[in-house]
Amino acid sequence: MQVLIDDLVIRYERTGNGPQLLLVHGWADSLSSFYEIQKTLSKNYDVTAIDLPGFGQSSQPREAWNLNNYANCLNKFTSKIKIKPYGLIGHSNGGAILINALANKDLTAQKLVLLGSAGIRDKNKAKKQTLKVVAKSGKALTSVLPSGIKNNIRQRFYGRIGSDLLIAPGMEETFKLVVDQDIRHEATKLNIPTLLIYGKNDTSTPVDYGQILESKIKGSTLKVLDNAEHFVHNDQPHQVEKLIKDFLE
Repeated sequence: MQVLIDDLVIRYERTGNGPQLLLVHGWADSLSSFYEIQKTLSKNYDVTAIDLPGFGQSSQPREAWNLNNYANCLNKFTSKIKIKPYGLIGHSNGGAILINALANKDLTAQKLVLLGSAGIRDKNKAKKQTLKVVAKSGKALTSVLPSGIKNNIRQRFYGRIGSDLLIAPGMEETFKLVVDQDIRHEATKLNIPTLLIYGKNDTSTPVDYGQILESKIKGSTLKVLDNAEHFVHNDQPHQVEKLIKDFLE
C-alpha cells in the first residue's frame, strides 16, 4: 500500500484487526524487518508497518531530515490513513524517532516498545565526529570523478570506518543530523508504560543504552536477551514476540 505525504510516496503494510499498532524500523532498514512480528501480532491487532522516507520503497526527502522531521511525518501519516495507535513499536533509530514524537506530541499511545533503541548520542562521540569529517572528506575527494567510480570508491571509503552511510546512499546529510540528536531529555517527558528489549551482544546500541532509557522513562522495564545482537527481534523472534504480546495485553 502507498500514501502521499507532502509529495513523498510512503509505502506501508497494514494487516489484522483489533487495537492499532504502528511499527517503525531503524536506519537503512525497511518494514520487512518486522515481517515475523507483524504476522504474529496481526492475529490480535490492527498492525501497520511503514517504510520511512528515504528507505525501503518510500521516497527520499528532498532535503536533510532530523528526528523531528521524521516524527512530524509519522504524525501526518497516522492522520492520513486514520489510525490512532494503541501501541508503538520502534527498532534502533525508529525507537529514537518514537521517543521524539511522543515527547513533542506528534504521536500519542498507551504502550511503547523499544527494540535496541538508539538515541544516546554522546557515547563514542569522538568516533561520531570522525565519521562526519571523513564523510565530508570522502565527498570532496571524489567530487570530480565519474559517478560510477565515485560511488565505488566512496563505498570502500565509508566501509573502512564502519559507517552506516554505506547502506543508505544519498542520506549522508540526514545521517549527520540524526546522530547529532540525543533523546535523553525527550525521554524524561514520557510517562507511558514502556518495554525496552535489548540484545546482550548488541554493539550498535548496547545494553547500557537501555539502562539509561529505563532510568529516564517513567514506567519503563528493561529486558535483556541472551544470544541476540542489534536485530534482537530477528535473533530471538519467539522471545521478543512473547514479551511484546504479554506487555500489550
